[in-house]
Amino acid sequence: MLSISCFVTKGDSVNDWVADYGRGSAALALAAVMLVSSFTVPFTVQYARESVPQEYWHTPTFRAVNRKISLLWAGALAVIGAGHLLAGKINPITSARHGSRPVDLILNWGVPIVVVLFLIKRTSQISDAAGAPA
Repeated sequence: MLSISCFVTKGDSVNDWVADYGRGSAALALAAVMLVSSFTVPFTVQYARESVPQEYWHTPTFRAVNRKISLLWAGALAVIGAGHLLAGKINPITSARHGSRPVDLILNWGVPIVVVLFLIKRTSQISDAAGAPA
């Protein structure tokens, strides 16, 4: 009979891995989902439909703009995920060092904040340009 104990690892290695690399891995997985959705039904479509009249939902421009924004967010999330993984490699949370953690602050907080602020601005620019008269 298979017992649950065969799925439990000895020691804290799994917990350490999750602490150091879980955030980055999750961000990269979400970026992959966003990337795939860009070529099927971009994840931004549901949000765009709240502010775009229904007669434009099936136009090539609407699809192109949503694909572009979805790809932008997927790429940015991949950058954020890579930063998280790099922070886990350079200065793991599970290390014995105590005190200030500038690598953690820069790669886990600074970079994501800057990237998201850029994304918000760029998303607005792309949306505005799509709505501008030709």
